[in-house]
Amino acid sequence: TRSEQPCWIQYTFAEPFTCRAITVTPDGANYQCQRLGVHASDDGRTFRPVAVLAPPRHGWQEEGRPVTHAVPRTTARHFRFTWTPAGSEPGAEDLDNAKWAPVLKLNSISLSSEPVIHQYLGKSGAVWRVAPWTNEQKLPAADCVPLASVIDLTSQMGNDGSVDWKPPAGEWTLLHVGHTSTGRENATGGAAKGLECDKLNPAAVRLQFDKWFGEFRRQFADELGEDAAQQLLTTFHLDSWECGSQNWSPGFDGYFKTQRGYDLTRFLPCVAGIPVQSAETSERFLRDLRATIAERMSEAFYGTIAELTRERGLTLVSECTAPTMCGDGMLHFSQVDVPMGEFWLNSPTHDKPNDMCDAISAAHVYGKPVIQAEAFTQLRIGWDASPRTLKRLGDRNLALGANRMVMHVFAHNPWLDRKPGQTLGGVGLFFQRDQPWFTASRGWMDYFARCGAVLQQGRPVADIAVWTSDDLPRRSLTPDRLTNDLPGLFAPQTLALQRRRIENHGQPQREMPHGVRASA
Repeated sequence: TRSEQPCWIQYTFAEPFTCRAITVTPDGANYQCQRLGVHASDDGRTFRPVAVLAPPRHGWQEEGRPVTHAVPRTTARHFRFTWTPAGSEPGAEDLDNAKWAPVLKLNSISLSSEPVIHQYLGKSGAVWRVAPWTNEQKLPAADCVPLASVIDLTSQMGNDGSVDWKPPAGEWTLLHVGHTSTGRENATGGAAKGLECDKLNPAAVRLQFDKWFGEFRRQFADELGEDAAQQLLTTFHLDSWECGSQNWSPGFDGYFKTQRGYDLTRFLPCVAGIPVQSAETSERFLRDLRATIAERMSEAFYGTIAELTRERGLTLVSECTAPTMCGDGMLHFSQVDVPMGEFWLNSPTHDKPNDMCDAISAAHVYGKPVIQAEAFTQLRIGWDASPRTLKRLGDRNLALGANRMVMHVFAHNPWLDRKPGQTLGGVGLFFQRDQPWFTASRGWMDYFARCGAVLQQGRPVADIAVWTSDDLPRRSLTPDRLTNDLPGLFAPQTLALQRRRIENHGQPQREMPHGVRASA
């Protein structure tokens, strides 16, 4: 189903149907299909409102996954779903699918009479989403599975998966819980494609590191000597997280018990959206699950990489994990030497202001003096950029807190007879020797180098500390998100004061009582 105009879809049942949950599957990356109005009717003519669906906050690796919405228990024969583009929220880094044109693209709508945890897929850590907790109105305690009735049958399961168990009288639901690979492959490996390693397993991380970078370094040292390897291989870079989320690994249950102090086994139905004990109990467990994923990722992946790079005398640089991997968007920066974000050029659908804020905020919190920026990334190179048009964007990010620019991208061009030469598949600022203004850009590069050198000598001064809650996933906030929480931060008085300062040739001004003005 596709529509650019307001429309509605109606389901009619032969008998009254009790609806507790609605699962909406988009056709591709579509935000609009998750904001349907839901109405019910007994006669097909007079409809009453049931709910207005609201999409979870989400990142850019949604990839058409469904969203299950818990709704107030409603019994009716007719259910109508209405849509209008009016009132659409503008796109943002945590509402990525809303960046595109307001068009409804819908694959399916499924109604269920089973009680469910609201938008549970993201809460399980399977995908980066931020969703409100399920309340008692949508999920009364009477609709939840009592914790005492959840029985762990693992010890009675054979190697073939069969269960030797005689159930007590009554109706039972048997859940066979397991795990498998996410199926993610490295996206930018050229011909060297393969499955991503287990990011929650230190042994898997060590194996990947040794068989890739370790092997490269051994061959490098064999050919050029150990001294050359020490002098030339100085930095290990982890780029932005682009392999989706992960919520399980062998041994994760034991790690969870160590971190949280209880066994998660009887709460595992919550991962499938089945509420246990109460809405609050289920939400608290899922929050603990996400917190444990975040901590395990920081230790098992970034902590292991940090240990391996320190052993080899390497500087560890890393970009962001949000908004793709469930977790704390700043925690992993505690493990690295140089936090790094990225900002984009002329790419409103891919701009990443939160990326820079994550790296900058983490550097301030963890005391990291150097804050790198992947600078001027763009899609569909337009060949219309120059230092004159780029300087203001660079200055903005220096003012935000970055203090080292890394141009994206400097592609090695092996040819002398082909122009413009090699690019990174059309991605990135074309910054290499065949760019017409390349040889004239020395002054601009010296300017960035000087700015970075001076900024790295100072210490950041911050007037405001923002607590982003203890829920997960979470990350830093851009200043525009704070205007309602911090009245006056961007108020007319502030703007007027800055205007007077500018008119006073840049000298700061203080306004005293009774209209007395002073500058210093």
